[in-house]
Amino acid sequence: MRRSAFESSVLSVPLAMIIGLSAFGIETTSALPSDILALFQRLDALGTPSVKDAKYVVLDFITIESMGRRDEWSVNAWLLTEDENTITVLEDDLRPKFYNKNEPTTIPSSWSPRIVKLVRVRDADFNAKLERLLVPEEQVPEGARVTRPSSENETSKRCLAAYAAWQKNLSSYCAPIVQGDWYYQYEGAGKFPDLVWEDLAWRHYERGVNLLMFADRSEVIHHLELSLALSPTANFGEDRNVLVKGLRRINMMKPVYGFAGYIEPTGLDPFSRAKLYVWQLVDIRCVQTGQPGSVMPYASSFDSDSFLDFDLPTTQLLNLGFAAVPALIVGLFDNSPTRTVFHWRDFARNRKVWKVSDFSRVLLGHVLIKAIFDLLAAFVLLSAIRFFYILIAVRPELSSQTTPSKQLDGSSTFL
Repeated sequence: MRRSAFESSVLSVPLAMIIGLSAFGIETTSALPSDILALFQRLDALGTPSVKDAKYVVLDFITIESMGRRDEWSVNAWLLTEDENTITVLEDDLRPKFYNKNEPTTIPSSWSPRIVKLVRVRDADFNAKLERLLVPEEQVPEGARVTRPSSENETSKRCLAAYAAWQKNLSSYCAPIVQGDWYYQYEGAGKFPDLVWEDLAWRHYERGVNLLMFADRSEVIHHLELSLALSPTANFGEDRNVLVKGLRRINMMKPVYGFAGYIEPTGLDPFSRAKLYVWQLVDIRCVQTGQPGSVMPYASSFDSDSFLDFDLPTTQLLNLGFAAVPALIVGLFDNSPTRTVFHWRDFARNRKVWKVSDFSRVLLGHVLIKAIFDLLAAFVLLSAIRFFYILIAVRPELSSQTTPSKQLDGSSTFL
């Protein structure tokens, strides 16, 4: 009878012996399988905060604003530090998060940032969680078709739970929890570390691009660089190296278009205004409709009935018409990231940050189309006027019937 990788690995670890050693406070690190120990050591090397002295808690929140929704939700976390104003916690990735205890906190979220209010912090039972994780993920009967689980995120969550148990001197839980993971059982111990690193790389990439919608770019760079360190070859729909370079260039304040700081557009000629508006595209965050859907380049929220925000630089560029074309042509070659993030699907590990070049390409097309329609409208108007004068020249008697006073009288009669 075939024995799964989980069964073989667990049988190789004398669990009762490990539990006995732990009960006497004896260090049990040496009893960990070498592949699991290597995972934990790399997590240490990556600067993951220690939870050895942290408290396991439940955070209860109310969502104040998130795309029109208001709901209540909770999350488990390690409470690292706390003062009268803020708490610092570690959730399901490698870097801490900060929440205001008295005021709402804006947190990164897909599609749009969320404004949440921390309601309470409750104690949680970490040992009970470990006991639940000791049960291996669903076993596949002999000869049955092996299918992947619906969520890959559980792999890194299991690994981090085992890592926390190791720090808490509960090493007896570590091997059974890690080896009970579906991917460990059916993809093999050799592939498991790469799956963990890619999962964590995605978490920090997603957290980084979600932060890009509203937060300081230095914080975004921090998460993107960690994502690259975890899994340099992972494909999340964006070249992370190029993204980091673009963000650094913006932070260095070397404007491409000759402007620095805030400039009032009034008083500038149309061509200079166009250059200013293209430069301002690095700070634009537009909404997306549907999934896969498309980005709405003239709307920053769903509050506008017409999806047209007149204050956005994109709308201003469209209104400038042909005067915007030279600046938009320059923008076609600018890969500076904006604050607009395109989501292909919620469930897909794919997020694309729109660049200045993406907006410039769309706007250039819209400006040219608008200009063509304006020219056609002007041509139709001129043709109508020409036809009117030709008609009067052919039939002079019509001119006496179309004087302004008679038109006004007719309008008054009609009204």
